Amino acid sequence: MKSIAKNRLIQIAMIFGSLLAAITMWLFVMTMIDPDTQRTIYNIPVYEIGTIDEDSSLLIRDGRVATVNITVRGSIADLNRLESRRADIIVNVDMSHITTSGDHIANILVSLPYGFDNVTLINFSPSRAALSVVALRTRTVPVVVNTSDVLVPEDYFVGSAVAEPFSLTLRGPADVIDTIYEAVITIARDEYTTESFTSLETFILMDENGEQVVDADIIIDGYIHEIFVSVPVYATRDVELRPSFIAGGGIRLIDITAEVSQPTIRLRGDRELLASIQYISLDPPFELASLEGNEYTYTRTILLPNDVVNLFDMNEVEITVSAPNISTRTITAQVNVVNVPNGYAVAAQESAPIELRGPSAQIQSIAPGDVTIVVDLERQEFTVGMNYAQATVAVRGAPAVAARNENFHIPINISTE
Repeated sequence: MKSIAKNRLIQIAMIFGSLLAAITMWLFVMTMIDPDTQRTIYNIPVYEIGTIDEDSSLLIRDGRVATVNITVRGSIADLNRLESRRADIIVNVDMSHITTSGDHIANILVSLPYGFDNVTLINFSPSRAALSVVALRTRTVPVVVNTSDVLVPEDYFVGSAVAEPFSLTLRGPADVIDTIYEAVITIARDEYTTESFTSLETFILMDENGEQVVDADIIIDGYIHEIFVSVPVYATRDVELRPSFIAGGGIRLIDITAEVSQPTIRLRGDRELLASIQYISLDPPFELASLEGNEYTYTRTILLPNDVVNLFDMNEVEITVSAPNISTRTITAQVNVVNVPNGYAVAAQESAPIELRGPSAQIQSIAPGDVTIVVDLERQEFTVGMNYAQATVAVRGAPAVAARNENFHIPINISTE
């Protein structure tokens, strides 16, 4: 019995010894095959918390950190797993404390994913972000289109280009935004064009001195990079300005000369429409009966047809009308009343002075007996008593001579018989 018990003890001891040897061998193998090691994982993205965004009044001008490199220690297997889950490595830079412009330091924080307790974070680089923060400014500037390099024939004209949008809202560093004066589009055409056109054009930001402003931190509202531009091209034509006159008061159209301060103007518009315009009449007509002396200067507004534009910077002209060979003369003439209705009697002065006007040669040849003042009652309304009747003048031998005042009246007394 003692021998059997002893053998069992020996067997148990051998089993425990084998187990201990196996554990020791396993520990040895594991240590030799998968030992702890150190590794650097590169370019881990950095996420900002408490970030300064586009809605803020501040802008990070310089020093922003995009990625960090981390150094960790652990078993090869753990480090391999960690690299396969690099997207779960959290790297933050905290900027919540930044509320003013200037230079600021922001700490970078690194957190390894859950389940990597056996991996040790040794260090990471960079560990801090040295940020330069500036004030933001918003400004709206006009879009200016330069068409001076658009070639057109001599009788064509490039109108004012229209940009859509016609202004840009910019946002960026205050010291840069404050210098921007306008957004300039320059359009060029190497060949002559006679038709209006549209195009998408790029632009450059310019300061007040015409120098280009370039800065990567400028943000354009709507992220606009091209602007739609319409460029009108018009035909042009020089057109005469022609005054008009109404003869009267002893002055005929052949007796006068007229001088217009701007004889022609240049119009732009549709080619066919311009071809149909022979001249521009300076209306209303001037009544020559109202001419004082032998020369008079008056003004007229330039009235244009629809859909044409005057390219000259003016909307009225002066017209000087002259009648150098016209004279006046006052003669006392006999008064004749004719076509008196039956049953009425008329009493009128026998003669009255009348001022005549006409060509000088005819005026000087008139004798007093050549002039008659005629009151014709056939087409006039009258009443019993004193009336001022419309009168006309007949001049024998001087057909171009007439009363200077064509609308004159003679007093007559009408009674019943």
